[in-house]
Amino acid sequence: MLTKESILKELFRDLPDSSKVWIYQANREMTEKEVVLINQKGNDFVLSWESHGSKLKANFTVLYNLFLVFAVDENQHEASGCSIDKSVHFVKEAQGLTGINFFDRTIVAYFSPENSINLVPLSGISLKVKNNEININTLIFNNLIDNLSKIRSEWIISAGNSWLSRFL
Repeated sequence: MLTKESILKELFRDLPDSSKVWIYQANREMTEKEVVLINQKGNDFVLSWESHGSKLKANFTVLYNLFLVFAVDENQHEASGCSIDKSVHFVKEAQGLTGINFFDRTIVAYFSPENSINLVPLSGISLKVKNNEININTLIFNNLIDNLSKIRSEWIISAGNSWLSRFL
């Protein structure tokens, strides 16, 4: 498995830190076959992604077999509502191809002590906290971030420094 540091250091290195980011988390881990398929379709999508007839400087990747990540350099061209809708349509297409739900915002992804990534619905957080499977030091994915600078510094954070802290 790639380390947090290596992934975030290399992630979209051809785009500025101010680039707009969208993260879609899967409700289950994708198979390698699904990752290859979605990466191929995602890369094809961003090559033709436009906003009001102007090509967007954008990139796409699947990370940790769980996350679809889009980034757009809005210094070049701003992503319009229509172009954002096109990316959502792409995610819905990926969902249809795989049966994976990328729109369930009630699932939390976190690192176990063994460094594997686990998923838990919000309804299961209390039990995980009670059993000390999630505590203030547990690393979680903060999918609320919106730019490349934040994905590099605030995407993987301790639960104690996140919105999840209210459950701890």
